[in-house]
Formats: sequence, C-alpha cells, structure tokens
Amino acid sequence: MIKRFFAQLWVNMKFHGPRVWRSMTLHAPEKWVADGVVVAGPFVGELGFEIGEWVPHIKGLADRFKCRAHVFTKKGREVLYPFAETIHTFDFPGGRAYCNWLIDPCEEEVQLYDALENRVRACAARCEFRNKYRILETSGRSRVFKTFRNKAPVLLEPPANLAAKWKKALPSTTKVILTFRASTRGRQRNSNIDTLRRAAEFIIKKGWTPVTVGKIDDEYSVPDIVGLNLVNQTSLADLVAIYNLSSAVVGSSTGIIHLAAACGVPHITWGATRSGDKIAARYNKDWNLNNTWVRFISNDWDVSVEEIASPLVEAVKVSEATLQGGNLSKANGTSTI
Repeated sequence: MIKRFFAQLWVNMKFHGPRVWRSMTLHAPEKWVADGVVVAGPFVGELGFEIGEWVPHIKGLADRFKCRAHVFTKKGREVLYPFAETIHTFDFPGGRAYCNWLIDPCEEEVQLYDALENRVRACAARCEFRNKYRILETSGRSRVFKTFRNKAPVLLEPPANLAAKWKKALPSTTKVILTFRASTRGRQRNSNIDTLRRAAEFIIKKGWTPVTVGKIDDEYSVPDIVGLNLVNQTSLADLVAIYNLSSAVVGSSTGIIHLAAACGVPHITWGATRSGDKIAARYNKDWNLNNTWVRFISNDWDVSVEEIASPLVEAVKVSEATLQGGNLSKANGTSTI
C-alpha cells in the first residue's frame, strides 16, 4: 500500500531585507513513498536549512516508512547523511554555495535545478526501485518557506580518518571554535572581525585555544586572528571532526553554527532572520533536535565580546561536565535569548 506524506506547515520569514515567501518544494517535491526506498532531493538551498530541516526530514521519512534513503546533495555535504544508503552529489555553477531562490533565480540556476530534477527522475526510474514509490510533481516556484514535520534527530560524527587526523593536528588544550562568515550574499550577516579578534584574545586569556573556521568569498581576505586560523582550509567533514574535538562553538546564526547543534557541541550564537523573544524556543523545537546546549545572546547581527564572554564560560563548563560524565557525544541544556 502506497502512503502519501505531506509536509505542509507554513511559516513566514524575513531574509535579505524584503519580506518574501519561499517554497521548500523547490528542493523537496512532495513524495509518495512505500516501504523500501525513498529518493530525496535535489537539495539546492542553504546549508543551515539542509541541516535544520531537510536532513532530519529525510531521516524521519526513512524511519517512519522503513525506507532506504537515496539522497541528492551538493558535493562535500555527504557527512550530513550518515543514515543514507546512497548519496548522489553535484556541483553548483560558478562556485556558488547555493541557489538563491529567495530572489529571482538567474537562468543558470534554473537550468541547474531542472537538470538535477531529471537526475532524480532517472534514479527513480531504475528497475530495482519500481513500485517502491512515486514522485509527485509540483507546479511553479512559489515563495514560501516550509518547515517539515515528522523529523528525526541526526547526531553527526566524523569519518574515522578525519577524526584521527584532527586529533593529531589540534592542540590538546580546551578548544573554542570561532566561525567566520564573509559572503557577498546577506552581507548583514557577515562576521565583525574586531569582535572575533577580541573574542580570540579573551579565549587565550582563559588558557584555551581559539580555532577560527569558515569559508569566505573571493573578494574578501582571510582575517588575521590569533590562535589557529583554518579559514578556507576545511571541508564540512573536517568541521564535524573539529567540532567533536572542541568544547564550544561561537558565531552568528549561519549554517556552520547549526552544524554545532547537529554535532551535539555547546554553542553561542546571535542574529536572526526573525525577531522576538521566542526565537530560542523555536530553534530548539524545529532545528535543535539533539537538544544541544545553546545560548542566543542577541537578535542583532553584531554583538560585543562582553556579551559573548559569560555564556562562553558557561558553555565550556557544560562541555567539560559532559565529558566527565562519560557522554562524549551530546551536551544537553536549555537555550535562552
């Protein structure tokens, strides 16, 4: 018996200035699935949405319908799908990190998505998958952002070779990760270099090691920040390994901060596409399915080191207590704003 699953919970969001509506059907056509197989994708959106919405949704589908998951995602994001049987990858044109469906997509992005849809349909037509499921096509590209129900938590762990590599490469001291963002898209979310520099100095004064990570666009230069600077030197799988060896992650609310939640690492963040004192509760309910310890310190995209300091000390204490308690994979706690 074929079962039909709908993810139809709509929420409004504000992004890149103007208020718009966005549809996750761009990335996730509604599925008919039966026991056996689910083919998921292509996902062409931002990393944060993939970590917080898409991956848990596919894991939830696979668990609910006892399906083997075959996923389509951007090359380099394979580490996000430890439960998948097969992972099909693709590249974006022109070095793009994602397709910008929030605003009118360029023709190159439309052609990419159409080509990817054809790849998904070709995969679905494979003889061993026949009568296992059907893909229900959706018309148009309406501007609505969709959050999915029936999600399942996914706790990320690094490949064994990368775990060993970074355990050897990183110092044995307490490590605090600083995430750096410098992008031509959503410039208001870019990191304040002075704040990160002062945060790194604070971390050193505490006797810890600051490790700066992130990817930056070509028009920006790698920041000069004390400590270990790994900007533009790590893959997503590298970050999973580094996060799992660290005590806390600090940075504005972007994709690699949400990666900390998926890795179970305490993190401090700020900035939100939506404002209001319920943002932390909403984050925990919808995206922080591992119940990872987190502090939202401000809705603003720029904060001071004084706002970071106290929550960071608390995060390190939580991490150390978790390690001493023998639970190496997850730090539980509440979040506030």
